[in-house]
Parts: sequence; C-alpha cells; structure tokens
Amino acid sequence: MSEFQDVTDSLKRALEEAAREALIAHFGKLGLQFSNLHPTIRAIMERAAISTGDAARQVESFVRLVAMADQFNLTDEQKEYALVKAYEQHGERLAESEEVGGSGLDARSPPRPIRP
Repeated sequence: MSEFQDVTDSLKRALEEAAREALIAHFGKLGLQFSNLHPTIRAIMERAAISTGDAARQVESFVRLVAMADQFNLTDEQKEYALVKAYEQHGERLAESEEVGGSGLDARSPPRPIRP
C-alpha cells in the first residue's frame, strides 16, 4: 500500500469517526441513541453528514421523516421498513451525487418517504 493510500485511508477513518461522534451528540441532545438505529440508516447518515459537513441537519431530516411515518397507521416493523427503504434510496442518490462530482446536493435533501 502506498503512503498516499495510507494517508487517504487515515483521513477517511477520521472523517467517519467525526461524523459518527457528531451524530451521536445530536441524537443525544434529543434523548435518542444513534447506535439504536438500523445499521443501514446509521451508515447512510454518516455518509450524508460527511458529504454535507452538517450532522445536525441529518438528524433534523431523520426526525422529520419519522414524524411523517408516524402519520400513517403502521406497525413499528412497517415504520422501520419504510425508514430503511427511504434511507437506502437516499444512499443511492448520495452515491450518484458523489460519482458525478461530489456536489453533495442530494445529501442536503432529506430521504424521501416511502408511501405505504
């Protein structure tokens, strides 16, 4: 492995850890634990927080999405499924955005809810 790759990997790990810590702190302010979220949601939120540099906005988007899901008469399992699917789609848009120049525009938009 080249020295450049070592530096790049170290930087990537540092960014991931910083994003994770920021998300943990912002969720903690709401009395919620980031670690209790579905792994897919956590991973995509971390990527979006890195892309935008705004963990607080990612948490706000998550809270809005949960509030939207609560408007429907869904079981907890159905809500979780809808949230995971919304974040999977959000992750796909993030990946596309990163591929076409890393504008991060999609990362600023909250995940779109899945209609039941």
